[in-house]
Amino acid sequence: MRLAWRQVELNSPFTSAAEAHPYTDCAPPRRRRSAQCDTRRMRPILRDMTRFGNLATRTQLRELGNSAERIRRELNDRTVHAIGRSWLAAPGVHPDAVRAVALRGRLTATSALATYGVWVSSPIGLWIANHPTASRLPATAESEHRLWRAERFPPTDEKKWRVSLADALLHYACIGREPDVIASIDSALNSGRVSETQLDDIFSASPRRVRRMRKKVRAAAQSGLETIMRLACEAEGWRVDIQIYIDGGRPPARVA
Repeated sequence: MRLAWRQVELNSPFTSAAEAHPYTDCAPPRRRRSAQCDTRRMRPILRDMTRFGNLATRTQLRELGNSAERIRRELNDRTVHAIGRSWLAAPGVHPDAVRAVALRGRLTATSALATYGVWVSSPIGLWIANHPTASRLPATAESEHRLWRAERFPPTDEKKWRVSLADALLHYACIGREPDVIASIDSALNSGRVSETQLDDIFSASPRRVRRMRKKVRAAAQSGLETIMRLACEAEGWRVDIQIYIDGGRPPARVA
């Protein structure tokens, strides 16, 4: 028995797999392409952009062998689009990163921490960092904030649209609520994104009012909520043990 296939506009980017093959029992098998295969099929400039988080300066792209002519061609083809005079963005870029460079700054505090995979308890708008001597900058909108800070810890990655993780933690420690700040620091420690030695350096560069948080930091918490709960209980005078082993399992915490 022949089955009639429904005609579908296959070239439409909005066509789903179900629409393309409405009779799933007789749909032809689809070959699975590996991520490596997909990367090879990318246009060269898009492959280069992925290493920068899909947001790079023209200089970064030229250093990888992309000529000025190629960059102009990709702009004309709308493969990438320009942000100001220096930056180029590709599909998949984080919108906060785009806004940060449009404001001629870099993501910092909670906005940067989220891109590093660090726990953020309560996002408090967009935070960008600018050097104290920067001038003639675009105006920020509501819920956008500038921090005028010199770089203390240079970034070790190629994503120039954000400050280093150490600077992001340092900046957040100066503006955030103590429980939220400690929850983010616990998260960075637990995940191995910062070491105890690096954390000591961060607190050494902090104002005195921030340094007292150091003794409250614990690396054991696997969730920011565990840290916030621990701090609330300790403020009431209770003892809290995080991620201890008890016969039959490992509860998040024990309060005594």
